[in-house]
Amino acid sequence: MKYQSMLEIKINKLDIAESYFKGKAELNGKEHTINIQGHWIDKLIKLPFLIPTEEKVLIRLSGPGDAYVEDTVYFKGVSEWIEIDSQECCIMLQAIKTSLTLWRCILVVQSNKEYHTSNDIFVK
Repeated sequence: MKYQSMLEIKINKLDIAESYFKGKAELNGKEHTINIQGHWIDKLIKLPFLIPTEEKVLIRLSGPGDAYVEDTVYFKGVSEWIEIDSQECCIMLQAIKTSLTLWRCILVVQSNKEYHTSNDIFVK
């Protein structure tokens, strides 16, 4: 059975640092720190909980107006924060750094494996 689900992350605030963005985001009703930076070796995402995939995850980062960027990254496990390492996402945010509030990040998780999930993790 092929598995697909979506997670929505509401980015409330992003501050630009030297080469990365750090801020606050809401995921499943809880506030988390979010860090978005360019990737060094692998494009990746880490979340404050496990998701049922060892495969690629599609990220769509959209903001005010029609601004958006998509990238495919690997899920690399659990972190205290929401961590996104994607050069494409970082470049897009740097290009329009004047409006770094009310962004939305959609993650599309797909897998060919069978998983049992709890409803409090995935938002449909």
